[in-house]
Amino acid sequence: MSKIRDLSTILEDRRRKEQLKLNTQRVDSLRRVLQCSLCCLRCTMCGAPMETQGNSACECSVMEAFILCPGCRAEFEDYAKAVKEEPIETLFWHNEDWKRFWSAWLAYQEALFAFRKSTRLGGFSDNVNK
Repeated sequence: MSKIRDLSTILEDRRRKEQLKLNTQRVDSLRRVLQCSLCCLRCTMCGAPMETQGNSACECSVMEAFILCPGCRAEFEDYAKAVKEEPIETLFWHNEDWKRFWSAWLAYQEALFAFRKSTRLGGFSDNVNK
């Protein structure tokens, strides 16, 4: 009789295991977002691999707000000029939707930065950066 387990105990154990698996996946996803968004080996905007000077790991120090490939940097500089209403090269995609796209991307980066600095994350973000 001692080998017979209560059905509710079995179901509760199964539910806990499924919840643990889901939470592990969620934490891994969050870790990748927080860690990979800081990676200096890829363009912050498009994710293209960046030229490095001998660094093969994501341990390089970030000296600028965004690590951008040459194409994304040129687009960002055009966007910054357009916001200041300075003249920019007229390209067919430089329209209001393009401005909204860059504005939304900047808002996302600001939100990501604020979330990374969030006190509720506590030591989680410190462990991610290691």
